[in-house]
Amino acid sequence: MSTLFRSILLSLLLLPGFSGLNAQSTLSKANKQYELHAYNLAAKSYLDIVEKQPNNTEALSKLADCYWHLNKMDDAKAYYQRAIDTEKADPRTYLMYGQTLKSIAQYELAKKQFQEYAKTYQLEGSHFIESCDFALGNQQVLADFEVTSELINTTSTDFGPTFFLNDVVFSSSRIDMKRANGSQQSDWTGSANNQLFISSRDQNSVLTQPSFLRSELRNIYNEGPVSYSPDGRWVVITKNNFVDGTRQIPSSGLELSLYIAEVTDKGDWTNPLPFPHNGSGYSNGFGSFSPDGSALYYASNRPDGFGGYDIFVSNRVGNSWSTPENLGPAVNSVGDEITPYFNGTYLYFASNWHTGFGGFDIFKAQRSYNTWGSVENLGTGINSPRDDYGFIFDEANNIGYLTSNRVGGKGLEDIYRVQKSLDNIVFYVMNASNRTPVPNALVDLTSCGQGRFMTDNNGMFTFRTTSGLNCNVEIAKEGYANNTLSVTTLGGQQGRNFEVFLKKIGEDYFGGIINVQTGQPIAQALVRAISQTDGSSLEAFSDDRGGYALGLSPNTSYIIRYSKGGFVDVNRTLRTGDGKDKNILGTISISPNTAISNVPDQYNIPGSVPSDYNVKSPLVTEGYAVQVAAIALGKTVDLVGYRNKLADFGTVYVQEEGDHQKVRLGPFATEDEAKSALKQVKTKGYKTAFMVRQANTSGNDLAPKGGVPAAYSGGEAQSQIMVQLAAYKDARNFEDASVQDIGVVEKRIKGDFTIVLLSGYNTKAEAQNAMVAAKKRGFPGAYLVAETIPGEFVRVD
Repeated sequence: MSTLFRSILLSLLLLPGFSGLNAQSTLSKANKQYELHAYNLAAKSYLDIVEKQPNNTEALSKLADCYWHLNKMDDAKAYYQRAIDTEKADPRTYLMYGQTLKSIAQYELAKKQFQEYAKTYQLEGSHFIESCDFALGNQQVLADFEVTSELINTTSTDFGPTFFLNDVVFSSSRIDMKRANGSQQSDWTGSANNQLFISSRDQNSVLTQPSFLRSELRNIYNEGPVSYSPDGRWVVITKNNFVDGTRQIPSSGLELSLYIAEVTDKGDWTNPLPFPHNGSGYSNGFGSFSPDGSALYYASNRPDGFGGYDIFVSNRVGNSWSTPENLGPAVNSVGDEITPYFNGTYLYFASNWHTGFGGFDIFKAQRSYNTWGSVENLGTGINSPRDDYGFIFDEANNIGYLTSNRVGGKGLEDIYRVQKSLDNIVFYVMNASNRTPVPNALVDLTSCGQGRFMTDNNGMFTFRTTSGLNCNVEIAKEGYANNTLSVTTLGGQQGRNFEVFLKKIGEDYFGGIINVQTGQPIAQALVRAISQTDGSSLEAFSDDRGGYALGLSPNTSYIIRYSKGGFVDVNRTLRTGDGKDKNILGTISISPNTAISNVPDQYNIPGSVPSDYNVKSPLVTEGYAVQVAAIALGKTVDLVGYRNKLADFGTVYVQEEGDHQKVRLGPFATEDEAKSALKQVKTKGYKTAFMVRQANTSGNDLAPKGGVPAAYSGGEAQSQIMVQLAAYKDARNFEDASVQDIGVVEKRIKGDFTIVLLSGYNTKAEAQNAMVAAKKRGFPGAYLVAETIPGEFVRVD
């Protein structure tokens, strides 16, 4: 039925004394108004009937339907209940009663009505039962968005916000603004027809007092919502028959058609042309351009869809548009899907079928290999128990809008501002060697969709960002090595602080890592240095040559841990001294976890031997070897230097014999092989090298005996002591923060238990003080231990 004919017929029905066509009964008159979707009129007529016939099931049920379409859910609830109480209600009444209860968030009661409906229509009823369960299970889920009612809303219908360059265009039936000629068209209810307005945002992103978008010289009513192409050159217009006060949903009798026009510089347009795929007998509406303007997404109830209104896409082909393509069953359902908005990654749309919280909910779907899927409800905040639709969002500026008739609004439909919940991110940029602030460091957030910024005089930079951020941030400053870190956010207005250490060029300490069995460099080993002064830590990964650099502070003691998958972890203690010797880290040898020898190579650490291991020589089989040098115990052996020169001729290792460390090449199976190697060694400058017989040293323990290993730092022997706090079946029961200020927390797996220890003490007295403090903090069984071999501890009295 055309809009014009319906308006004429409704005018006749409004005449005094007119009781319907050919003087039909009052019920017939009410039903005709109902069929014409004139719910305001029909409600009055049905009220007259139920006053005289309180148990008229049809009148009660359809009166409730009228209130449901007018978004008067409390009234609808009352009359659906009365209709059901007559015990003559049909299954549809139970369905609509359930939908009404769902719209006021009474999900348990709604389920009962859907269960009754499912006795006749099992599949549909079961679906709505599932939807209630979804709503009950997700009411407390933290929303990713903050939603705020706009101040421009009126007591009339305000809807359809869309972006036009930096402004926002929307539709409204407001009557507080008059055109210059004083004209104002009204619909059959006496309410104003909707027309288009334009508004800008203030510094707080609030929409300001609007003005009329369109000139008075044109047809300016019932055009909306509209949507502009991103470049602002084109607009798609939905011509509508919306009635102020009636829900803008398909069952309200929507008659929609699309038009496309070129845009003037102020957002107006001339000579709109009908979308070539408009047709008779069905509607096309809620059009929206793709980000590049080459495709048009819209909703239609054309007969080749999956249900009521489906979402279609049509591509621009020259000056026309391609045959519409249905987005498929992942998006479209047996219900209605409307108001599509595609941002290039997600398609946002509204549906009254996909599991949600109320009438129409807003969902998003993602496209993969030209197929749509992964439909997700946007959750509470965005969605309410009532109708929520027309979602748009500008990711770059973190602002969007939606239309909703939710409880608490100012009018019939209102416009709501949408912003993603922001996390507060703080970067503290410091010099890696002394932890002093680094001012004016560049914080590059371009990979996060932001810009480039500078730290302040305190080396700090703060910014607010949306949830779901997952990107890399690069920190740079002239004279320092760049640092890159990964930043992720979870939303919920959480605060996150990042300490970023920049290594000043020239302040790095250099070291190396090799395989103790093969002498080959180890790449991508993690090196972590923990300051025993303040507990701060630095990390680095070894490169392809086994080298790494750490920005250590002078005159500071560190616990340094080396770890690599497939190798035994190694800990050592080191004091940096005055900072002049940048090679103090030396070269560490680490062992595959299947080897007997799983300790750092003590011959590579200038001035310091790791204190927490029994020192074993490399595994050497019996044969012949070339002895290159003999160096007194206690002195540094530059094993890396020897290996760099001689590795091509065999394996370079150190054999401890008596009071000397003997650097050898081999072993070789035959004397002839050893003689050949000796000639090569002498060509490298080792003129005094000679051949020796090499005995089998497998399992030859060269460590000091007596339980606690000896450690050497500048020649003075001392013990590396730790505090064992407790053993846990479930390590989650231990809180690191409870003791982090009195030592470095370490956890070792032992069978089914996790051993928790404190380390980082220079002397036994320091460890004893930490043990006393730990006992006062709830660890009465704490005691001192030393790790004799990895994973094995002896108690120290």
